[in-house]
Amino acid sequence: EWRQYHVRLAIADTIGAAWGLAHFGRTEPAVVESDLSGALRPLPAAALRISAEVVQLLASFGIATIGGIHDLPQHTLASRFGTELPTRLAQALGHIPEHFTPERFAEPLTESWTGEEGCHSQPAISLLFGQLLERIFQRLESPQVGVVEWRCSFPTASGTLDWEFHLSRPSIDQPHLETLFRLRCERDGLPEDCFGLRLTVLRVAWLRERQTSLFDTQESTDRGWSSLLDRLRSRLGDEAVLRPAYEPDPLPELACRWTSESTASSRVSAPALLAISRPTRLLPSPQALQVVSVVPDGPPRRVFYQGDLLNVHQSWGPERVEAGWWRTKDIRRDYYRIELESGLHWWIFRQGERWFLHGFFD
Repeated sequence: EWRQYHVRLAIADTIGAAWGLAHFGRTEPAVVESDLSGALRPLPAAALRISAEVVQLLASFGIATIGGIHDLPQHTLASRFGTELPTRLAQALGHIPEHFTPERFAEPLTESWTGEEGCHSQPAISLLFGQLLERIFQRLESPQVGVVEWRCSFPTASGTLDWEFHLSRPSIDQPHLETLFRLRCERDGLPEDCFGLRLTVLRVAWLRERQTSLFDTQESTDRGWSSLLDRLRSRLGDEAVLRPAYEPDPLPELACRWTSESTASSRVSAPALLAISRPTRLLPSPQALQVVSVVPDGPPRRVFYQGDLLNVHQSWGPERVEAGWWRTKDIRRDYYRIELESGLHWWIFRQGERWFLHGFFD
């Protein structure tokens, strides 16, 4: 609903009637069990799925509905308006059959091996994984497509164990994928007496274009970074490897979160708001300060912090940050960047009559 989609449902004996009622019907949902002609009569001519030119030609003769078309001599429709109109009308009324080809979802890429006896040898299973992976790569529809997610299933006497793998970016690097599988085996261990191995590709994506010049340092760095992330996830687990995810929140402490979600993108870019001067280190929660200023709403001149009186050499600001009705209470802060006589740069803010220390510019 928030995307402004409006869904209408119609059920009828013919494809044409269901389409017309779904697009132009006045009842919702529309279910027609009999009397197709009566249900279609009040609908506009466009409900027959005819071209705009034919609709305009009908309008020039004062014919705006399907009922008006049906009342005309049927043997004259083709000569006066072309063959499209009588064909669509007959299809909607069920006088001639109409067929359509349903969309067929692509079958998942799956390769499997089944053994008569249980196997618990990691080298043997790793070798089988490499062979199945090679078959998967041979079946990829395009050489420019790489694997992003896949599942390894181990049938056992007590059930099936599934391992899912997620890459940071699409890959067809078979040695890299085999390394991830071996690291997962070392971390979790193979199930006892697995009677087979099934490899299923869950998601593929287009490979990134590679730099063909001699100076592809950025591309090499990205590939190395993605490979490191994949190996760490396989060895430590997805929840142990986190990345920052920026949130559209005006409050600095809520503008970034840590997530284990893996994406096919190679890097995370900060939003444009971070172009504003921000400290490199934020406190877990703002700490209360005692501040002396020349005027009540003026910039700070001295701060009391942990029993010390510190003079402010220079300050920049204020920068107003607000969060309103979507919070439990209105928040309004005036942030200042201050330079102390020691050369340290702090990020402090005033909220009402109180001052807080929020971060440090290291």
